[in-house]
Parts: sequence; C-alpha cells; structure tokens
Amino acid sequence: MLMASSLTRVFACVCLLLCSCRSTAGDAEATQVLNFVDQHGNLQQPLQPPAGAIHVLIFVSVDCPIANAYAPEIQSIVKDYEGEAVRFFLVHADPLSSPELIAEHAQSYGYRIPIIRDPSHALVAQTGVSVTPEAVVLHSNGSTLYRGRIDDLYPTLGRRRWEPSQRDLRNAIDAALRGEPVWPECTTPIGCYIPARL
Repeated sequence: MLMASSLTRVFACVCLLLCSCRSTAGDAEATQVLNFVDQHGNLQQPLQPPAGAIHVLIFVSVDCPIANAYAPEIQSIVKDYEGEAVRFFLVHADPLSSPELIAEHAQSYGYRIPIIRDPSHALVAQTGVSVTPEAVVLHSNGSTLYRGRIDDLYPTLGRRRWEPSQRDLRNAIDAALRGEPVWPECTTPIGCYIPARL
C-alpha cells in the first residue's frame, strides 16, 4: 500500500486509446541534439540512437513509491537485453533531486545503467512524459516508437496485481528490434507527477 505522504504525487496519466506517440518527439529534423553528462561523467546523447539501434529512456524519481517498486523489473529488462542493439537510460527530472541524492538512490536500488539529470525538463519536453515511472523507446531516425507504462502491474491508482498481464515495454522493445511496428504506441502510465522545473 502507498504511504499517505506519497499519494499526493501519484496519479493516472490519461492517454487516449488511439493517441500517437510519434508526434510528441517529432521526426529526426525536429528533435534537438541534447548532450548530458551521466553519473560517471560520460557524455550521453539519449535522443540520438546510432543507426540500427534503439534507446530506451525510463523516467524515475527518488521518492515515487511506484517508480521505486519497479526497480527490480527495470534491472531485469536491462539484463534480458544485454547484447542487443538497445541502450537504456534512467532519467531523473525532479529539479530538487541533487546529484548526491540520485547517486544514493542508484546505490540503494542497484542501478548501473547511465543515469541522467533533467532538471530543466529538456528530455521531458522532447518526449512528452508526465509521470514516473514512464518509458520511451526511440528509433535511430529520431522518432518515438513507444511511450507509456512499463507494464500493467498497476492497473489503476492504489491497485496492484500479483503479476502484470501486459508487458508493454518489453513488447515495444521486441517489436522495435525486429523492425516491426510497435502497437500500442502509447499506454497509460500510473505513477507520480514529474515536478515542475524551477
């Protein structure tokens, strides 16, 4: 059950059944080249997958109970796609989350993938995300193949299944790696508001 203090930040993001995620980030010409430095000091360009590869951005926050509950599944997904043409990035968009707090969070939950701070919401604006956890799958041509939930473990606010019945992010990655259309392109994530930038 969620802590009462966290419930104010938790909500269900409404996404129309037939919405298209492709129009959010735009095509390759419209997508900005954004450079970030990860937790190890390495330059990263999460919006620019190399040719033949895809990037997966997973937005999380240090104090969202639902996002934190997904840590084992996120790590399982990363492990299951080792050796594939896919790179994962964990994105923190809360401007109040300091590098030190994010590093402590990564250590507590065992994250080892590149971690990016997005306090100015440059990635939020480009991808159209609104909650944590929310995932985005990007094609090497700059288009958004998928945006939404990791799975349907949380079908509604305050309700959790024993096991997910739909593993949306895995399905999207599999389709993208096969070069097939991703369907659905957009799903409804259940999680916490991404705080406004300062």
